[in-house]
Amino acid sequence: MKIKAFMFILVFFTSIFSQTTYYFSASGSDANNGLTPSTAKQTLSVLQALLNAAQPGDQFLLKRGDTWITRAGTYGIGINNVSGTAGNYITIGTYGTGNKPILDLSGNATAIRFLDGTTNHYVKISNLEITSTAAANNRPYVGIYDYSSDTYQILIDSCTINGIAQGIIINSSGYWTISNSTFKNTFGNFYGNGGQFEGGEGVATNDAWNVLITNCIFEDNICTDSKTHFVYFSNSSDNCTVENSVFHDSKQAIALVDGDNHKVIGNTIYNITSSSAITVSSRPQTGDSHLSNVLIEKNEIYNSEIGIILNKTTTTFGDTGMTWTSDVRIINNLIYDISGAGWSYGVLIESNQNSQNLVLDDILFANNTVVNCYGGGVSFGSSNISYSNFSVKNNIFYNDTYSSGTLIFVKDVSDLSQITLNNNLYYSVVGSDINVEGINLSLSQFKLAHITEEINSISENPLFANPSIFDFHINGNSPAIDKGAVLTNVTDDFDGNQRPAGGGFDIGAYEFGATSGFFSPALNLKLFLEGPYSNGSMLLAMSEFLPLSQPYNTQPWNYSGNETVSSIPSGVVDWVLLEIRNNTSASTIIGKRAAFLRNDGLIVDLDGSSQVTFNGMPVGDYYVVINHRNHLSVMSKDPVPISSASSLYDFSGGSNKAFGTEPMVDLGGGKWGLYAGDGDRNGIINVLDYGEVVNFLFDTGYKYGDLDLNGIINVLDYSKTNSNLFKSTEVPN
Repeated sequence: MKIKAFMFILVFFTSIFSQTTYYFSASGSDANNGLTPSTAKQTLSVLQALLNAAQPGDQFLLKRGDTWITRAGTYGIGINNVSGTAGNYITIGTYGTGNKPILDLSGNATAIRFLDGTTNHYVKISNLEITSTAAANNRPYVGIYDYSSDTYQILIDSCTINGIAQGIIINSSGYWTISNSTFKNTFGNFYGNGGQFEGGEGVATNDAWNVLITNCIFEDNICTDSKTHFVYFSNSSDNCTVENSVFHDSKQAIALVDGDNHKVIGNTIYNITSSSAITVSSRPQTGDSHLSNVLIEKNEIYNSEIGIILNKTTTTFGDTGMTWTSDVRIINNLIYDISGAGWSYGVLIESNQNSQNLVLDDILFANNTVVNCYGGGVSFGSSNISYSNFSVKNNIFYNDTYSSGTLIFVKDVSDLSQITLNNNLYYSVVGSDINVEGINLSLSQFKLAHITEEINSISENPLFANPSIFDFHINGNSPAIDKGAVLTNVTDDFDGNQRPAGGGFDIGAYEFGATSGFFSPALNLKLFLEGPYSNGSMLLAMSEFLPLSQPYNTQPWNYSGNETVSSIPSGVVDWVLLEIRNNTSASTIIGKRAAFLRNDGLIVDLDGSSQVTFNGMPVGDYYVVINHRNHLSVMSKDPVPISSASSLYDFSGGSNKAFGTEPMVDLGGGKWGLYAGDGDRNGIINVLDYGEVVNFLFDTGYKYGDLDLNGIINVLDYSKTNSNLFKSTEVPN
């Protein structure tokens, strides 16, 4: 028995200690053994040779801050019959501190390629930046490429692919996870078609399966082809998910083309310029095709040409064969500010073909909030489509901007026999509620003409919490409360709160009155302004001049919130404007609130004592920006945990509390604060700010040039600008 135990221990520890870590540095030497950072090897060719003989658990670590430039060959690193095990991945990663190591390639190459005809399992690639400084026509066409290998269980984590034609292509393999990574400036390949660069996807799959994209950023796709996407699941790829990611500035964002069991959940998508944020498409190949079991849920889509499109796309195979799109649930999404073309709809349904061979079967569009779409909310506007069990229920359709908009457009009245419309809320300040075959109808007129449709729907103002800042929660007097249909497959709302919260299901993406921890988190912040600061607190010399309504409704803030008080609470120094920003994209503003700054540095709500709440914002980690009318704005250095019981985040405790290299001024005594002196409110303190003092010298009141906030403009304010000349805000745009 002891011998058996000894043999087990021997085998166990032999297995552990047979795992090897190799270190690589651009300043290393291939003559070194590579087993420690101080004896690092140097070249990718040596890494390649060692990788070809790798054992489960081996690691190949590149030094942070270093760059490897490869100007020849077909790939930088080849994955050639490399296989770990479930508990012992083979890893290409990093060591040290600083920026990610860079692979800088050029020519007809791939940075990392799973070589054709090889078998590769349980491989992890993490914390690398793949880029090219070569001319655009001499850059690699793919960052990470699996063309025709037997590959599965691949992890791509915290990588950046920047300035490469396409990011990642996965062909005929499965179980890939792509997480915490950034794809930017993809530009496509030149195929000579009309002088365009085509492709340009961040991630594209072809007959792949079980691909998960999570917590990634896709930005600035500069491909000239209008059909390019950030993410493209195609050619019968199955079980693919994209979740909790940010997409912005591209021709299109996400496309699901054929296949089964796809999910698009919790993404933020904006600035999509040529077509749709999300495409759900069947595509004829050489025969029949299908797309089925799709969930599109809790996405925020705005500033796009089209929100979501359901269609049949044209291919070089022509218009042959039937195409089915079935079992699609589009629920709990926010779609707003959709414009750029006459066909700018929240949801556009089209065939793109001449033959009636697109079938849309078992489609549910429910509990969405659709606001201000140039063309309209939903367009059943294409001929040659066969509908079956298409339901539109529990949605808010709202338009107070576009006179061209119609909330529902039905091109062919006969389609209504297979489309169910009910329990929706319509609100048209301009435009029309429903258009059928070119005739504009109010909801009541439509009900009279089509007595089986919209029986329980209403036409009233939904009473959004604050639509001017895109807060589409409903308030306690909303007519949408408890007016929705019971839908067993819609169990929560956009924030993750359980449905129903009251006596019935609410209409729209948000359920009112939910008690989940996702609702109304509070900010607990402390900050000092340099201008009025003195010996650990701030002076209250201008209290009598403070306005009763928030003052940030002018340039450059243009904040339209309605924060107003009947009197200023005691101890208040001034108003500040707070911004909550996305924790993966710090330039993305999620919410704004005006609040009070007290003389002890605490930022409080309008009652002068409570923490500042953001109704409906999910609990989580966010960047926090604080703006003041004549001090430089600051942003938290890192995302701040915000909940119903947030811990204090004290900006005054050190310069390292704010983002940037010199974001705040040293006030002495271990306290830091916002730079005073930005009288002209452009984010830079320079000689132009003197004008706000000189031109209003000795004026009293609530003035931008009153930099020390004592109620009068004098030479002391001049000194504030003078001492901070050429300082500028470091908050990302």
